[in-house]
Amino acid sequence: MVSEVMISLKAWNFTDEHLNYELFYAAPAQDSCANKKNSTKNLEETSSDNKGISRVSLKTNGQVTTLDLEINGDNILDAAMKQDADLPFSCQVGVCATFKAKVTIYKVEMDVNHVLTEEEVAEGFVLTCQSYPVSNDVV
Repeated sequence: MVSEVMISLKAWNFTDEHLNYELFYAAPAQDSCANKKNSTKNLEETSSDNKGISRVSLKTNGQVTTLDLEINGDNILDAAMKQDADLPFSCQVGVCATFKAKVTIYKVEMDVNHVLTEEEVAEGFVLTCQSYPVSNDVV
């Protein structure tokens, strides 16, 4: 319903800066962020030297957290949480945008996006609980 209202408001010439909304989502256990694996990861972009490992650097609040993340492994947020990183997060299923991040170097792929605008995605923002690296290094 929220999406339909947003479409209607935009048809009435309301812009994104004038619209605020919140989405709620309850995923079945097999579709949850913790269990989901991105089926479209581009493994060809990884070096044979690192056997599918991506070095992911997360910069938040002036601190850098560096993870060696398996390309076919956990999403970025889950991997960081397993290493006891102190990062902001809330729902972990891609609807709160609490720990959205801007990818500045290389590339990640995102499973789902319920909250980022097209402009944010074009600027390089991703939802870390839905994102997986597809390059050797990600910042």
